[in-house]
Amino acid sequence: MADQNLPTPSAALINKDGTPNEVWYQRFQLMWDAFNTLTSTQASDISALQDSIDALTESLATRLTVASQAQMEAASALDVGGAPGNLLWHPGIAKAYVRFNAAGTILGTSYGVASVVSGGSGSYTVTLLSPMADTNYTVIATIDGTSTRAVYIPTFTSTTVFTVQTVDNGFAGATAGVGLAVYGDLP
Repeated sequence: MADQNLPTPSAALINKDGTPNEVWYQRFQLMWDAFNTLTSTQASDISALQDSIDALTESLATRLTVASQAQMEAASALDVGGAPGNLLWHPGIAKAYVRFNAAGTILGTSYGVASVVSGGSGSYTVTLLSPMADTNYTVIATIDGTSTRAVYIPTFTSTTVFTVQTVDNGFAGATAGVGLAVYGDLP
């Protein structure tokens, strides 16, 4: 590249009194000198690289589209992206989750759960915020403790309500904590 004169410093390189800011001006001078030492081949390579980046960016912007509900539920398309609001339609994403104690009090964060009501003797009624597509959804449960404990879901009352029964050492009863995750199709 042909050597070019250093351009007039921008306002950022000028002090309030109108004199050049020497530190910034020296840095600017070093960058300008480095820029001017590029050979024409290097400058051409940089220009070609920028053109390639621009073309790739344009190609991706026009090719990548947001997945529809059907595409998310099929979970097989590789040429679409998932917007955060559409991820709930994917079969591998929990539609709701909650952790609660023996009294039915929700512990920490939950998602998609309106309430947990203790019915006594380890029985809990869980109400979801949004309905599932049908009553064929799955609830995965965990239970705290070191003794023989279990949790099972005896009743899917509706698309928004199900019951959970906990067992502690063979007897229906309260436990330290229960965690639930709900999987299935949304309408």
